[in-house]
Amino acid sequence: MPQGPRRKAGLVNFRDFGDCPTTTGARVARGRLYRSAHLSGLEAEALSTLAGLGLDLIVDLRHDAERRREPSRLPPGLEGRTLFAPADPAREGDALHVSALARALGSGRPARDIMIESYRRAPFETDRVALFAVYFRRLAEADGAVLIHCTAGKDRTGLLVALTQALLGVHRDDIMAEYLLSLDAFDALSATLSAWLEANGLGAETVDPALLRPLIGVEAAYLETALAAIEAEHGSIEDYGRQRLGIDDDLRARLHRRFHV
Repeated sequence: MPQGPRRKAGLVNFRDFGDCPTTTGARVARGRLYRSAHLSGLEAEALSTLAGLGLDLIVDLRHDAERRREPSRLPPGLEGRTLFAPADPAREGDALHVSALARALGSGRPARDIMIESYRRAPFETDRVALFAVYFRRLAEADGAVLIHCTAGKDRTGLLVALTQALLGVHRDDIMAEYLLSLDAFDALSATLSAWLEANGLGAETVDPALLRPLIGVEAAYLETALAAIEAEHGSIEDYGRQRLGIDDDLRARLHRRFHV
């Protein structure tokens, strides 16, 4: 059963996304795969939690500008274990849900439509594909646990977690249930958009709450859109992994050996 998000003195939307059954009859191991929101401003309790996870790899999906604004604070010994998103000047800026708010305010388009469009494109964006390809190789080689995060830990992280689970053979219903657990972190994640509004001279009271809700939360339709786009283009997530990410049968077998129990 997926565990809901926990907050530990600044560690937001944090959870283990293993401990689930697969189509092979095995289970994805517990205590090896984690996800969270950004790791900036962590206090002692959160740092202690991270230090105790046995992390060998941290995957930071944020753009350079996001990392500069909110640099990660990590326990000693973890600073050199991070895989960063590649620099791409065309994609510098804010988290997906924050940039969607800016586009919605500027265009008048419904924010939900913009989120769905973003999810449809996400699996095929060049910088994201490049990072995913490296990630799955590093994942197979990791000696310890792995933590994936972005800013809110729900959109970019949600997609990569879903792909990871799918390629490990997790049932689609369980993948979706895990993704939707980020709804439990709604209040904490709303601070991201509130900060953006204030930084841009907009009080939260000037923006229709109905506009914000599709951006702060997650919906099954978002992830379904991304996965359906993959299947329309490649036939299956396994073929997407093979054709786009270079995940051949040998690498997939190594991932299964590494994370199945």
